[in-house]
Amino acid sequence: MYKKDTTKRKREKRKSHPQEETCCGKEVYITHPHLHEKDECACVSTGSRFLYPSLLLLLAEGKTYGYDLISRLTEVGFLENAPDPASVYRVLRRLEFDGAVKSEWDTSGSGPAKRLYSITQEGVEILRGWGVSLRKMKESLDRFLETFQKRFGQF
Repeated sequence: MYKKDTTKRKREKRKSHPQEETCCGKEVYITHPHLHEKDECACVSTGSRFLYPSLLLLLAEGKTYGYDLISRLTEVGFLENAPDPASVYRVLRRLEFDGAVKSEWDTSGSGPAKRLYSITQEGVEILRGWGVSLRKMKESLDRFLETFQKRFGQF
């Protein structure tokens, strides 16, 4: 049986029919609108990978509760795209599974028990590694922005 190859036609249609949208405050043609619908465009970042070292850094200051960590994320660089609480608790569970964080139930106050988080020694070592990686990334970003500014002016 003969099967038509529609892949090439689909690819050409996608290329020839970009979608006009607003991205980063500017009118642009987006060739992959599905990324914007899922907030996966490079210009729409929630900083989920940055959440790991951010939580470790806040925990390095001392034991605290999850809701306190969420409210303090702006201290370490999260601005308008702060992660949702479910993401924070998911990362805390992952860090605990990896041995970087430990938690215990605090039943001292009135009301339901609350989970109290703290960083482990292994978590401190992981945080140091993040510090080295983020310094290198910052240097690369600085070079990128210098080159961008030379070619396109102030942004």
